[in-house]
Amino acid sequence: MPARHWTDDELIARLYGVGPEDGHLEECGECAARWRRFAAVRERALVEPEVSQEFLIAQRRRIYERIEGPRPVFWKPALGVPIAAAAMILAALLLSGPKPSPQPTLASSDRPKDAELFADIYDTLESAELQALAPVRGLFEEKQ
Repeated sequence: MPARHWTDDELIARLYGVGPEDGHLEECGECAARWRRFAAVRERALVEPEVSQEFLIAQRRRIYERIEGPRPVFWKPALGVPIAAAAMILAALLLSGPKPSPQPTLASSDRPKDAELFADIYDTLESAELQALAPVRGLFEEKQ
């Protein structure tokens, strides 16, 4: 009994003649059955479909009609100049519009309020830290 079964990649490589040649397919029935399924799928893919001459003639006639017929126009050159001019005018208006006025800086009367706020936040954080560290600090204090 073989140590391991071949992977799908190994079976596909063998199908195209570049896979391993160690005699595994002769020894392992499961891998041989999988390889036969792969080979059958490849054979079905290689069979050329039957196409009637009438279908091919009609197809060739439609191709020639499309080549010789009028080409669809997706862009009318007459509209190109007005559209380009409108885009340029719009870009110029957007770029030359009024600039936003500068924002005033904080008045000096607001600064003490900010300092007071930051001091309150710092005190709150410091007190929360001290409460959380109290048990840990107790481990390192010398008992008298």
